[in-house]
Amino acid sequence: SWRVGQFTAPLFLAFFLGACTRNQPSMDFELPPIAPSQKAQFCAAETIKSPILEVKFLGKRVGGMHSFATIRDEINSACMNCHLAPSNAEGVTYIDSYLGQELTLGGVTKYYPGLFEMAEKFRDAIFSTDPEKQMPPLERRQNNPEAFLRIGKHLDAWIAAGKPNGNFSLPNAENSNEPLPPAPMVESTEIGDCTPRAEIMGFDYKRDRMFADATVLPQSLIDTDLFSLDAFDLAQKGTVAYNVEYPLWADNAEKGRWVHVPMKREGSKLIRQSIQYDPATKKFAIPDNTRFYKTFYRLVKQANGKSRYRRIETRIILVRTPWENSLFGTYRWDETEQVATLVETPYRDGTTFKDTIFDVVIDEKTQKARRYAIPGRHRCIECHMGAEAKNAILGFTPLQINRRAPGELARNQEITKEELTLADRLAAYGVVGGYQKSEELPRLEWTGSENPRNIYEFRAQAYMVGNCAHCHNPGGFAFTKENGITLELSAGTIFNFNTYTRSTQVPTRTIVSESGDLTRSHLYLKVSDPPAAQGLTSRMPMHTPGSPDCGVLTMMGKWVRSFESIDAARDWKPDCKTSEHFDWVDQDFTWPKSDTYTPRRADWNSTENGMSRSYRELEFPGLDQLVSKRFAVGYWNAKDSCKFPEIPQIPESEQRPWMFQAGVPKKPFGQVYYTTPGSWYFRTTCVKCHGPKADGNTGLARGILSWSGGSVRVANLMDGLFGNQGANLRTFDITLPNGQTKNLAPNYLIWMAMEGTRVKFPPEAASFLGKHGGQMLNQVREKCLRQISPDKASSTNYADHEVYRTVCFHNNRTPEDPQLRFDPNTAAPLHPEVVEAWLNRAAFNAGYAIYDYLKKAGEGSWAPGNDECEVVFPKQ
Repeated sequence: SWRVGQFTAPLFLAFFLGACTRNQPSMDFELPPIAPSQKAQFCAAETIKSPILEVKFLGKRVGGMHSFATIRDEINSACMNCHLAPSNAEGVTYIDSYLGQELTLGGVTKYYPGLFEMAEKFRDAIFSTDPEKQMPPLERRQNNPEAFLRIGKHLDAWIAAGKPNGNFSLPNAENSNEPLPPAPMVESTEIGDCTPRAEIMGFDYKRDRMFADATVLPQSLIDTDLFSLDAFDLAQKGTVAYNVEYPLWADNAEKGRWVHVPMKREGSKLIRQSIQYDPATKKFAIPDNTRFYKTFYRLVKQANGKSRYRRIETRIILVRTPWENSLFGTYRWDETEQVATLVETPYRDGTTFKDTIFDVVIDEKTQKARRYAIPGRHRCIECHMGAEAKNAILGFTPLQINRRAPGELARNQEITKEELTLADRLAAYGVVGGYQKSEELPRLEWTGSENPRNIYEFRAQAYMVGNCAHCHNPGGFAFTKENGITLELSAGTIFNFNTYTRSTQVPTRTIVSESGDLTRSHLYLKVSDPPAAQGLTSRMPMHTPGSPDCGVLTMMGKWVRSFESIDAARDWKPDCKTSEHFDWVDQDFTWPKSDTYTPRRADWNSTENGMSRSYRELEFPGLDQLVSKRFAVGYWNAKDSCKFPEIPQIPESEQRPWMFQAGVPKKPFGQVYYTTPGSWYFRTTCVKCHGPKADGNTGLARGILSWSGGSVRVANLMDGLFGNQGANLRTFDITLPNGQTKNLAPNYLIWMAMEGTRVKFPPEAASFLGKHGGQMLNQVREKCLRQISPDKASSTNYADHEVYRTVCFHNNRTPEDPQLRFDPNTAAPLHPEVVEAWLNRAAFNAGYAIYDYLKKAGEGSWAPGNDECEVVFPKQ
């Protein structure tokens, strides 16, 4: 048992005799490896009938295989935000294609270069040491300079290879000329090619120390615990494979999983740590710096007609407490499946790692390919923040490793004896502790306060454990303030489900239907409807591209149908076929922290295509003082964390009719909410798209991005137009004929919000944006119309009446002006041209108020919303 924790002579005697002369005993030692010829003795072959056929990972430092598609992705991630045509920052522009071509963009027809023509210029800019010539600029580059240098090296290798529109070789990692060795095909399973015996479990303290000190992950997978995929070799270094009972569906990918628990140093001793089971909480406590790995495989048809599995990506989580301190990332395998490199595709702000989308050949004879998506960092956070033990680990739980035999409720597939004994083997390895036998671990049927109604309810809950529960729990992404979903789907929560529970997203639907009607069940429609039919919501499971999972349609459909009858559930089958359909939109809501700012309408200053004279000549006399004034517009949203001032009475001049009912105040005067006109207009008109922080990160913004296939992105106003502490506003400085300088930033905002935007929003967004689409100031314009029109006329009984009336009439015709009258019978204006001009001026005033609010916010002075009472009135 010398490898299980009892380190005895002569091994340790030799070690300590060599170390006792030092002040600090050295821990950088390794156990002697067992000869490969003894593998069969110490690592029994798996018993599975249908093994996974894959390319053997040789575990050598060799070069890699890159492709033009990867170069294209990398260059676009680094450069497109400022230089993709028609943008022409610093006089550099290009189009997203291999070769350039003549195009008409922004009303201008000319030749735009492609990546083939721009390669050398981009490479030289990346490697330049001149701050004036170096690209991307420092503000963006400094977030991860090494990532951009690697892009430059890949670009240089592409150029050296002749810039092929296909694959090309990268230099050897150790600069040798060693060719790629031939890699044979090997048979494996989801838990490896053999099952290690407990006595060969070793450790790797040198690598444990490296990970304990790590602030970033290694660049190459070979420098992690997965230096090999051979179960015999890995076990001798303390890494073992595992599988889960209720797996996450991921676009029909196969997966392999591994765990490595680090050794712990106590004085001069090394102690084997373990993941400890707590019988009281029924959860695992995972030691810091434990590493979890998951490799994703895609089924590929070979030229000989046989199928194999291709390694695509390997994900890693380095556990730290709290979970926000954990390190996580993804290694992408190259075409040879011998090199896996950390994905560092930069977001637009330069940080890593964003969504990475590329083609994977799934038929080697016809070269048929399918898109594949590696999720970005923000998606990883959204999924893993809801881990049950608050440690970012989803699959490795007591419930998941307690494997079930065929015929036990949810399990209707075969399982090998090695997988069936997983929990006991992990305990024997010393990977887990706190229980003697797997029978002590929780089982799904024991997790609820009630028993499951029937087998279909149990199977639906089983699916939810692996695919839904990590979001649908109080600590998960679904329960965040923005999403506001309170449907919990953790283990046992649906047993004896209340069929009257309604959806918070679509209140006309129930989560399930008590009559078993699938067309009325929000949960079933969430997994079956295509993305275009989901509205602002996302298809479930979240962050899973591809066609609907036939498994979820079956599980959820039969559960809902079981509310009608068991026979209805048994007989129901979904109309579902696995297809190659792919739904995924690159999500990047960051904004580059750069002095280089390119307006959405780069032609804004063109006398032919840009702002018209009527907008350029707009002036705003007296508005600065007015838009700084605070108006009473309603009440604060009361919270337990807020203590409002006690104000028994306010001056009569500040009292408004909407504050009273039958002469009695509706709410205490201390709860009256005051804010500036711009703050109010923004929060009631613009916030649903641009967000409360004006950063363009909202559910509607994500919906628009998805519905448009990634082509329409809601503007991030704080980091764009109002970015760099307001310095970006100087982009709109122009010189007048008299030599004076005028800033047209407010004019630009008003122009874009009324007619300047050329964005064509997808039809799915129509019901959320209204008839004006992105021309949001026209919504404010309609509110001003109610100040003069008898149709839906505003009055002092409306809380926002005063803030509209004051701003709409500023520097405008007065309420008593006879030319603003309407026909009492038809409600049509008697002088339409005059009313149109009045409404335009009113909208311009409101637009300037919004501009003033955002300008001050960009400088750091935010006016709190009525849902932020704790900012102004915190409870002590």
